[in-house]
Amino acid sequence: YEIYQCDWSSDVCSSDLEPWCAIFVSWCFARAGHPIARGAHGPGVSAKGCAYVPTIAAWLKATGQWFDTGDAAPGDLAIYNWDGGEPDHIGIVESVNDSGSFTAIEGNTALGNDKNGGSVMRRERTLDDVEGFGRLTR
Repeated sequence: YEIYQCDWSSDVCSSDLEPWCAIFVSWCFARAGHPIARGAHGPGVSAKGCAYVPTIAAWLKATGQWFDTGDAAPGDLAIYNWDGGEPDHIGIVESVNDSGSFTAIEGNTALGNDKNGGSVMRRERTLDDVEGFGRLTR
């Protein structure tokens, strides 16, 4: 995480205490040449990506890159909402199982703390965990 902070510094987040799941995912996509939320306006947006999950979800919906459930594929964004409010967390789909569950790579997660755990981990998830998916097409 410290290396990431040095790469983006205050351009995206304000301190090491900032929830950083979206920052991690944005960093991964920016490194691959596909900045998340390009052209969007809203909380957390910078030229290098977006640090706020609700802004990413709104951008995916507004650009036609959102889908509710179904055919997730490796590389898709998984948007989670565990408390019924705004989306809480984001990860990158790594693989999809025949049962419909999937493995995601997520930042700021941990066993026992899904959305603010401080680690980068592979997490096994079900469709019940997901509010929707995003597939970057632009």
